[in-house]
Amino acid sequence: AGGRSGSTYTNEEFYLNNAQSWWLISPSYFVGDAFLLYVGVTGYVDTSIANLSLGVRPSISLGPWTEIKSGNGTSDTPYVIG
Repeated sequence: AGGRSGSTYTNEEFYLNNAQSWWLISPSYFVGDAFLLYVGVTGYVDTSIANLSLGVRPSISLGPWTEIKSGNGTSDTPYVIG
């Protein structure tokens, strides 16, 4: 998704900012507990122990070499990557 912990993003530059707080599904790192990335209502991205009642939205990060073969990302015409 391209976000970085400790940064704030507007909804125009970061599609994961939807004015709600929620967890990304994958742990960022482990130190005894799982620390997860979360997006706050203002678009602030940070890491925390998963101890807050927030929703979860799956997301993945693709490498810069990933090629979009077709599609525009809508539900009718999803991206096809290669």
